[in-house]
Amino acid sequence: MKIHLLLVFFIITFDNAFSLTQATFTNCSSTGNTGPTQTQVDNTYISSNSLYGLVAINTQGIQEWTVPITGLYTIEAWGAQGGNASAHGNKAGGNGAYLMGTFLLNQGDVLKILIGQTGGSNYCGGGGGGGTFVSKIDNTPLIIAGGGGGAILCDNGSEENGGVGIADNECGSSGGNGNCDGDEDAEVGGCSGNGGNSESITQFSGGGGGFLTDGSSNFYNYHGKSFLNGGIGGLQVDTDHWGGFGGGGSSFPACCGSAGGGGGYSGGGSGNECTSGGGGGSYNIGSNTINISGENNGHGKVVILSSFQTGHVEAGGGNVVSEYWNSTNTEVNIIVPINDDPTLNSGSIQIQAKVGSNNYVDIGSLINILSINTTQNISIDESELEVLEGYSHGENISFTAKLEDSNGNIITGLTSLTTLTIDEVLPT
Repeated sequence: MKIHLLLVFFIITFDNAFSLTQATFTNCSSTGNTGPTQTQVDNTYISSNSLYGLVAINTQGIQEWTVPITGLYTIEAWGAQGGNASAHGNKAGGNGAYLMGTFLLNQGDVLKILIGQTGGSNYCGGGGGGGTFVSKIDNTPLIIAGGGGGAILCDNGSEENGGVGIADNECGSSGGNGNCDGDEDAEVGGCSGNGGNSESITQFSGGGGGFLTDGSSNFYNYHGKSFLNGGIGGLQVDTDHWGGFGGGGSSFPACCGSAGGGGGYSGGGSGNECTSGGGGGSYNIGSNTINISGENNGHGKVVILSSFQTGHVEAGGGNVVSEYWNSTNTEVNIIVPINDDPTLNSGSIQIQAKVGSNNYVDIGSLINILSINTTQNISIDESELEVLEGYSHGENISFTAKLEDSNGNIITGLTSLTTLTIDEVLPT
């Protein structure tokens, strides 16, 4: 049995200032209901950081970054955790959501990046965690990870962890149910980019802010602001009850009180008397997405990494038929363009393949990058394909590759648009 000649072209355009090295955006040591200043950003992204001199603050807390080159980028976003409560024991604020997607960005595009911050932790009820937002400069949302709701712990025994950030739904979740006498129904989270609702009679915690509209509250500025309105978290008289920057709603400073809703694409509902806050909803228009609810504790963050599309695949040796693999094929030859990127000196290439819906596995040996600003040919023996899990007539083989630079940073390319169909039945 034979393997196709695989021609895999990786069209990779890297910039020396932003190549395989990942760019990690953080809260820059900012805490509370407002985000970092330009001074905090400059003190965080110092000369050894890939973001040095590349992040501007025009609205406090919203970091603006210019795309250095046209290409595919993988963006990861983590929402912030809601605040904890510790009246008798400890209840945890809901963890923020995690999302990942791949996006085609153009050189000169300006992204607005808001990193969610944790809600305030205190004796009775936690503030909602902020959502983490990435949009274009014209406020077109790309990826948004919902923040978690605040926890509740009351002297009468009512206790709940905060609702987690919701990754697979644009709507925020409702506040908790609680167990106090006279509890009202939980407050409903927002949908379609709107803020979460809040309890409106006796307890003044705030709903989480959404992308478009603020959360609601019955008193002062306890609600979280929307992304479009700056993303400021709710603020109580007692400062440790704040909602985290990124639209978190504040909690009510009393035992028994109520907890704040998480910020996100749509805000989480606030708690009612003796109840926890709901988590914010999320949004992701990327390709090759991963969306996980309740994944992150602590502040949010965003990681952006340049990506690439694995190129055309072609069988070689024997009778070559486009997009097919047959028993006469003998080898796989892979042509990988290596960009003029100094970090790729002494780096390596690893080809991966899979059959059908199985997981990708390495095929062939790890190959050293010999030179940059050129192409490198890689040959793989036919036996590497025939041992793939699920290898059988009629199945499709998909291909991708990993590049590792001299600093140990690894990037996996997108799956080639070309697959090879296994055809080993001779015509009769």
